[in-house]
Amino acid sequence: MRGYINLFPYTMVHLNPKSFIDVFSKRIKPGRFCIEVSEQQIVGDPTRLAEAAKEFRKLGFLIAMDDIGFGRSNLETLLVLEPDVIKIDRRFIDGVSKNEPQKRMMERTLNIVRSTNAEIIAEGIEDPADYEVLKNMGVPIGQGFYWGKPAPLSESQNRRAA
Repeated sequence: MRGYINLFPYTMVHLNPKSFIDVFSKRIKPGRFCIEVSEQQIVGDPTRLAEAAKEFRKLGFLIAMDDIGFGRSNLETLLVLEPDVIKIDRRFIDGVSKNEPQKRMMERTLNIVRSTNAEIIAEGIEDPADYEVLKNMGVPIGQGFYWGKPAPLSESQNRRAA
C-alpha cells in the first residue's frame, strides 16, 4: 500500500527535497510514498516543476498528477512532468455509465494517459455501474465511496483484514 502526500506546485518547486526528508525521515520511507500535484494548481512554465519532481524521484518518491481533466495544465505538463501515477478527476468518472459523450471522452483521455506509461487511478467512484464501465475500459485502479467511506485508521485496518 502506498501513501500520497499532496503538495502545491509552488511548494514543490521551492521546497528542498532533502529538507523534506530530514523532517519526515523517522516517519516515512520515500519508496512507499507518492508526491501528488493537483493539475488544478499547475500554472505557468511546467519545467521548474519537472526539475523539482526529478529531485524528489532521486530520493525515492513517485510523482502523481492529480485531478487530470479539469485543471489549468495541458499536455505539455503531462509530457514534461512525466508522472508515475495519473489520477483522473472524479468529474470524468461520475455518471460515465449513463452518458455516452462522457464515456467517449473518458476513452480518449485514457488513450492519452496510457501513452505515458503511468499508473492510472480513477477518482471518486461511487456507482457500481460506473465501476463496471471503467473496469471494462481497462482502468486498473479506482478509489471512492464504492469501496467505503472515510473511517478511522483502526476501522480501515479491520476492514482491509476482512
